[in-house]
Amino acid sequence: MNISDFVRQRVGGYQNERVQLAEGLYFNEYLTKRRIHYYTNSKYETGDTDELQREKPFYNVSKWRLQVATRSTDLDTKNVQVVADHEDGYVPSMLLNRRVYNWMKEEDFALKLNQMGYARAKWGGVLVKKYERREKGKRKLCVDVCDWRNVITDPIDVMSGAIIEMHDLSPTQLGKMGKSWENVDKAMELATTKRKSALGDDSDGSTEKVRVYEVTGEFPRDYFDDGADGYAVFHAYLAGVGQGDDIVLFSEELDALEDKYRYLPWEKVEGRGLGVGVVEDGFEAQAWTNDAVQKERDMLELASKIFYKTDDPSIDDNSLTDLQTGQIIKVEDGKTFAQVNTVPVAFPQIQEVIAKWDRQYERVSNTYAAVTGESMPARTPFRAIATMNQEGTSFFRYRLEEFGIFVGEIIEDWVVPFCVETMNDSLTAEFSGDELAAVDDAIGNDAAIQAMIERALAPVGEFEPLAPEEPQAMKDAALKQLGAKPPKRTVRIPKGFFDGIEYKVTVDVTGEAIDKAVALESLNTIIMTVAQNPQILTDPTMSKLFNKAAELAGITPVQFQASATAAQNPMASQAPTGPTAPGSFAPASTQ
Repeated sequence: MNISDFVRQRVGGYQNERVQLAEGLYFNEYLTKRRIHYYTNSKYETGDTDELQREKPFYNVSKWRLQVATRSTDLDTKNVQVVADHEDGYVPSMLLNRRVYNWMKEEDFALKLNQMGYARAKWGGVLVKKYERREKGKRKLCVDVCDWRNVITDPIDVMSGAIIEMHDLSPTQLGKMGKSWENVDKAMELATTKRKSALGDDSDGSTEKVRVYEVTGEFPRDYFDDGADGYAVFHAYLAGVGQGDDIVLFSEELDALEDKYRYLPWEKVEGRGLGVGVVEDGFEAQAWTNDAVQKERDMLELASKIFYKTDDPSIDDNSLTDLQTGQIIKVEDGKTFAQVNTVPVAFPQIQEVIAKWDRQYERVSNTYAAVTGESMPARTPFRAIATMNQEGTSFFRYRLEEFGIFVGEIIEDWVVPFCVETMNDSLTAEFSGDELAAVDDAIGNDAAIQAMIERALAPVGEFEPLAPEEPQAMKDAALKQLGAKPPKRTVRIPKGFFDGIEYKVTVDVTGEAIDKAVALESLNTIIMTVAQNPQILTDPTMSKLFNKAAELAGITPVQFQASATAAQNPMASQAPTGPTAPGSFAPASTQ
């Protein structure tokens, strides 16, 4: 067996694959996603016409609730903040904040966050993947939201089995991959005019497409290398699966599946991988609401017809063609002529059925009128409105916190390491004068320390003792190379600048790490004290508290450190004194 055989089996059996959640209770991921897709598009799985070929009305009770859930769990890029756990990390965290901000802007991460929130609420979970590409010779990190219509995962645990994505690529798209993929020319020969997505939907047949399978998971090594032993996590692209010609376009070994994908359910259900989302919560409500609406349509259609009854044979049979408006109908003695009442007596009951299902869906989805902003009845008690609003918002806040932790892990595990690696070249951002001074000072200190380390590691015969004034001279030389200091400048960060710096970076998206409102309120007294007595900044303990308060407020502490240092020692800039040992060099953020 090889990787192509595995993909062929998984794709072939996906539609009929089901798992048992409990005795007599089964889950089929394909059918569930198919139904979600139909319902959000206001379509019936059985067709849009009934047995009499009449259009069936679809009263969508899911879509607007999906929008409410998406809006109530929305995250913005402004919620992403890199915070140093220790004062030694103020300058690095400031640089990381600038770099992460630039990355989010370049990759349109705000849109990706919206897509994540929508996909999670709609499908019952969001699957995110990362990949790198090159643009104008530079590395680019991309984070994309996977389209569940074209994804096959393990039905029991999304992140434990293989993840298969299906891509329909044009020959032009395939051709662009020629530099990094193999056998591209062979794959282009498989182009066909029509393909199917995982949900059975036709893809665009106007251009030729080649079905490419992206496969990621733990497999035996001999799937990719004949005779190899053991298991490993592989990421590969295949073409020709099921067409009689299996083609491996690309393969690489990963440390873990989490290096490529991350998954977050909306509501986790034991025994199945895909969580339960807002639309699936309303499957029953949607089905029976549509049933009631169809019956109501039938009643209205019948009630709209006008019938007459009579036992007088002399009256014409068709009132539309044989009678005129205003014509007087003469009835024989003892005979009757009257209109037949066709208005169903069950109209109120139909409306009550629809209302009951709406209330049921309202409870399971927490989309109460008080949450959505809908006007409540005039006599509704205020306490009842407040209770419903609190219950609904607390539910969505819980989902928002989960989402925030998920995004925080993506930023911390994927984005920050990438930003640190690429920042070793340069960083272009807008800095204040104090910020630039702190950054330049830190870079100068680092350059001096590296020079002193290099001097200390020289061979015994070439070793020269370090003169007291040399460290400061080394730092001044490094600062001179940085040049002018305009507000917006490209900061050249020396290679290895972040290596060996002991600091921790946390990504606080939801305030889970610390309650900012409470923290700022508690520290406000300290700030007022500092304002009344600026000399308090010379106290090391109070200075640390002030810096922490400033960073929690979103203000980089290095903006104040230069001023505080100048206030403490106004002659420092006029009488520089160079340190005599590497250990005495510290970034401005530690002053």
